Amino acid sequence: MSSPYLQLFRRYLREQGLPVTPQREAVADAIFSSRGHLSVEDIEQALRGSGERIGKATIYRTLEI
Repeated sequence: MSSPYLQLFRRYLREQGLPVTPQREAVADAIFSSRGHLSVEDIEQALRGSGERIGKATIYRTLEI
């Protein structure tokens, strides 16, 4: 089951006419499941720890959204 924040993020993306991609969802999930501030490097490391290979550019773009 996804978090309520992830569901809101998906809805926001759809309302803005942006695609809901697995990469955006993975980045958002890493952020929403954290209890503190994360740097881009922290997010990238968390994603790699869970087997995701998402580059810094995708992380930065998702953070801008």
